[in-house]
Amino acid sequence: MLIQRTITNEYSEIIETPDPTTIEFEIIFSEIMKEALKYDELKVIIVVDNLDRVSSDDAFSIWATLRTFLEHRNYNSPEWFKQLWVVIPYDPEGISRMWKGKEKNLQEKDTGFATSFLDKILQIRFFVPPPILSDYRKYLIDCLNKALPAHTESEFHIIYRLYVLSNPEPTPRDIKIFVNQVGAFHRQWGDTIPIGHMAYYVILKQNNVNIVEELRKGNLPEINRASLLGNGVQDNLAALHFNVDVQRARQIVLRKPIISALTDIHIDEIKLLAETNPGFWEIMEQELLGILNDWLENETTKIIMAVSCMIEAGVFNATHREELKAIKAVTYDMFLKITYLSQFNTNIAKGMVNITRVYEDSVLVPKMAQIISETQFKDDEKELVDAILYFLKGINAEVLKSQLKNGISLKVDVPGWLKISDYLVEKDPSKQYWDYLRITDLTEVTNNLLNTISSSAYSKSHINAIRVLSETKADIPRQEIVTAINNILLTPNAVNSSIIGLFYETLWELRSITPLADSSLTTLVNNNYSLHHLYYCIIENNHSSTAWCLIPYLSKNPATQYSTDIGQASSGKVYLDQIFSSPETYPEISKNIIEIAIQSGNQSIFFDVHNINPIAKPWVIYCLKIVAEGLEASKVFTSEIITENWQLLKSEVNEGQRPGKRFESLIVKLVESSDLIQYTCDNKFDYTHCGIYGAIVRNGGANNVSVKYCTP
Repeated sequence: MLIQRTITNEYSEIIETPDPTTIEFEIIFSEIMKEALKYDELKVIIVVDNLDRVSSDDAFSIWATLRTFLEHRNYNSPEWFKQLWVVIPYDPEGISRMWKGKEKNLQEKDTGFATSFLDKILQIRFFVPPPILSDYRKYLIDCLNKALPAHTESEFHIIYRLYVLSNPEPTPRDIKIFVNQVGAFHRQWGDTIPIGHMAYYVILKQNNVNIVEELRKGNLPEINRASLLGNGVQDNLAALHFNVDVQRARQIVLRKPIISALTDIHIDEIKLLAETNPGFWEIMEQELLGILNDWLENETTKIIMAVSCMIEAGVFNATHREELKAIKAVTYDMFLKITYLSQFNTNIAKGMVNITRVYEDSVLVPKMAQIISETQFKDDEKELVDAILYFLKGINAEVLKSQLKNGISLKVDVPGWLKISDYLVEKDPSKQYWDYLRITDLTEVTNNLLNTISSSAYSKSHINAIRVLSETKADIPRQEIVTAINNILLTPNAVNSSIIGLFYETLWELRSITPLADSSLTTLVNNNYSLHHLYYCIIENNHSSTAWCLIPYLSKNPATQYSTDIGQASSGKVYLDQIFSSPETYPEISKNIIEIAIQSGNQSIFFDVHNINPIAKPWVIYCLKIVAEGLEASKVFTSEIITENWQLLKSEVNEGQRPGKRFESLIVKLVESSDLIQYTCDNKFDYTHCGIYGAIVRNGGANNVSVKYCTP
């Protein structure tokens, strides 16, 4: 028969003797003492040590029990009581902590309960003074000699100096714990790490220092310990902390802060890491390729910014480092792999400029332009223009001319290009960098230009787009644009005044590029279509469009001769004569004409009209006075114009004032804001210009070179 399982019964019996009560303990203890101390010459000494090192509950339980033979009795004391001694070594701070653990509402520094307790329980107290520094030094070095007999007295002295800085009043127990810990590290590492560095690590751990964090910040070793420790202490601290070799420890400590600083573009952090960590260069050389490869997939902007961060932190200035050559080679190869940017702004443009300046390679500038060209731009055209202009301005002009012949192509739609053109005209009015911009879908833009001419959608933005495209020498249908405008303007029908002004401005912009545009303006002026359009602009109170009708009209027909009667041309001529005879009635029109003349470089129009058209003289003088008293004086009264027309200005602009006052003020402005003095001195002396020479001498300042020029 096979039995798989048996049935058993188990019984447990626990016998426990309960703790005796205080009274029971006192009776038993008293009987024991009575028997033990029945002879007078006998004594019992009870030593209760480490009472301050147990839990608060256990300590108070012991105290309660000991009160039986600790408390002083003034009456009914047994005979043996005088023969019993209780010795309790204690740390006052430990007793205070014990009370704090028992009474949770006590403050950290509240020692009143502990003091009162000790005063009541202990009859006699001996205070142990702190060790004298010389004794403490001898004791420490004796302990080190026993634990590390193969090391020298000078090494022990360094350890003593390190220890005393952090623990000026140690107990013998503190010293033993410290020496034992140093010995433990020495048993593990041997002499591969200096014994002083091990001691320093133990000190830092005992003081609860966050060693890794302080190493990363460059705060270790402290200034007052650095001279004691010598070189390599940072690497050795890391090795001890991570229990790895020095090379591996460097990577563990530095890799994270380096990546963090490069990711967040913390220039000061990278600079500090490079200056305070000897392992910085090795880590950069080993880890940089991996870091950049991680970013190449979707975070290409980080590559540009990280390298720029290193450049601004001065890392690339350490040309004596062999690691720098490898770093530059790695980053250069990475730039060539970048095909696009996830975004583009002024900060990234600054990073690109930094890179092109440091690497000085003929490939990088066109490569950066190509990267920009392949980037898909969002809606912020202003940010884009600012970034592109920053990039172009940061590159040497000669480098731009030689290396950026293909420019920067922008992947934007028609509305985007119109906004870019507007902002580019505003930010770069001198047209210095327009030629470096291209648009990917030019056909879409030009078709839009042609289509909007015949609709009310044509705007100032379209004119700016034409201006920018013309500067970039883009193949735009200029003649088709002019023809489309002519088909509208060369009819006697009424046209919206805003569109009229935009059309004239467009033809004026294209006149130097497309002969057909200049020819169209001539036709509009000679057949008095300009006066016809002028009429509608004035009755609709459109000052800007009125000015745009008059600029080409006065430029091509300064005598304002009237011939053909087209549409409302005769009414327009009446308004023009009123402007000439009573210019103060139409101040805004005159101001707009002045502004356009300055922008288009047609400042001589006022003097041409004055010299050939007597009827227009009041208007010309009115305009010249406005210019003379304004901030734009040097833009209208160029050195050449003022020299040729000074007599007119002196006689006409001073009307109603003391003779010469306004003219003298004008000369002061021109001397301060133009090259009038230099221009005068560079040309042959002409006695017919003595009036202007005198004004220049009077208003040229103390260093006026024209004084010598005008002195016989």
